Amino acid sequence: MKKTVILSVFIISAFFSVAQSKNMKIIENDSTLIIKMENINFNIHFKYSIDILEKLGPIFKSTLLKNTDAEYKQLIVKNIKTQLERYPTSILEFLPTTFYITDQIYNSTIKSSTYTGMYLEHTIYLNCINLSHLKETFHHEIFHNFLAYLDYDELNINVQAIQAETKVNINSLYDTGYVSSYAVTNTGEDLAELFTTLMINKNSDYPSLTIFNYIAKNPNSILANKVKYLIETLQENFSDDFNYKLFENNLNIQ
Repeated sequence: MKKTVILSVFIISAFFSVAQSKNMKIIENDSTLIIKMENINFNIHFKYSIDILEKLGPIFKSTLLKNTDAEYKQLIVKNIKTQLERYPTSILEFLPTTFYITDQIYNSTIKSSTYTGMYLEHTIYLNCINLSHLKETFHHEIFHNFLAYLDYDELNINVQAIQAETKVNINSLYDTGYVSSYAVTNTGEDLAELFTTLMINKNSDYPSLTIFNYIAKNPNSILANKVKYLIETLQENFSDDFNYKLFENNLNIQ
């Protein structure tokens, strides 16, 4: 789950034409747009308002997407498509295939507590009232989907062991082993923020310092060791295509 900070943007051609890469095409069906990649349908739902996580204590709610303009929906879908294209085909089967687009996601018991995205049971909810952070939110919630396949307790122990390493010359948050202030919340959010930063090579807290530049200059740092552990974990549990080359290739994708 990402608190008010992140989201992504997307567009398809004016006539919903077939996309070129990865056997992808967009299919329009009333309130749902389908992105088809390698025989996998990614369903983007627009006309909905729903109570989320009703069984888990605080009730999370969403508000109906107000802007139902066709061009706006196309913009969202195009950006989702762009983000999906960052993933090798070997990884697509592990991605959630259902996305709900809304204006707002909030905790009904704390109205001021809003979220830009949420993951629940292989479904991602995206707050699209503001598209500026949609790209970050997309990958952040994708990683929460990966967490559903992993042993969280083991991850937590290993990440905390890395985090406990001696910190030297602390000049930025990177030097403490974190990529954002939100990453400090817990191991799940820490790795989700780190994964997002690797996927888009951009960080809201440090826009001028890429994570790859930092690691190159600080190969023995906590952050470098955490990145190494994250990549090894992704390779072991999902695909060897999760590697430095994949993340570095994403540098050229907007």
